[in-house]
Amino acid sequence: MSNQYLEAVISELSARVTQQSAQIEELQKQLTDMQAAMSCDAFSIKEGEIFIEKKAISEPLLSQLTS
Repeated sequence: MSNQYLEAVISELSARVTQQSAQIEELQKQLTDMQAAMSCDAFSIKEGEIFIEKKAISEPLLSQLTS
């Protein structure tokens, strides 16, 4: 293998790593946002029961739960 070929392969791999690093960073941000959205005061546990405020549930899901 020539040095030129190896340099091209290394360049391609470096570009992929850079792209994947950016994707991982974006996924980590999305995960953090989702975790923040899920950790709210809309949920509580009392005496072994889970209570959810109505405003925390989408309207279609709420109607399914209450019917």
